[in-house]
Amino acid sequence: MSEQSRGTGRIRGTGSRRRKPARRHRAKVIAAWTVAGVVVVGGAGLGYAYMALDGNLSSIDIDAKLGTDRPDDVDDGSQDILVLGSDSRSGDNGEYGQDEGAARSDTAMVVHVDKGHKSASVVSIPRDTLIERPACESDTTGEQVPAEHRAMFNTAYEVGGPACAVKTVESMSGIRMDHYL
Repeated sequence: MSEQSRGTGRIRGTGSRRRKPARRHRAKVIAAWTVAGVVVVGGAGLGYAYMALDGNLSSIDIDAKLGTDRPDDVDDGSQDILVLGSDSRSGDNGEYGQDEGAARSDTAMVVHVDKGHKSASVVSIPRDTLIERPACESDTTGEQVPAEHRAMFNTAYEVGGPACAVKTVESMSGIRMDHYL
């Protein structure tokens, strides 16, 4: 008696029945969603970190304060960057200690990036190095502060901010600073 005669309306096949590989398919779907989730969450985290860090950076134009009495600009593709850190307790740093007046540069490094951008050299300038500080414009009053013989390096930042620190490093080294941080 055939299947049709039983009234089910189905015809029974003679071949073997194929099963769907459900477990393998489910594992692939779970893996794909997991990877997609990691990419989305990771991308959002990186975006947030970028925005938070980018918000901490600000730039000021010091070219006018530097004047024209500077070392020659060597345009060979290399970069010389003055990296400054200050002991200021202003702004968000106020919670870490009292502000004791003007900020001084407690960290100064000159970074030279070669023209191929394959290597960099760093020279640290100790904050208490005795230097010949050039005349600088005061960061607070705008008045001209006279040059000083045997001044400590960190007073350059205190007297005239980043522009005076750049002028001081340029006069000490004879190297034009392309940027400062």
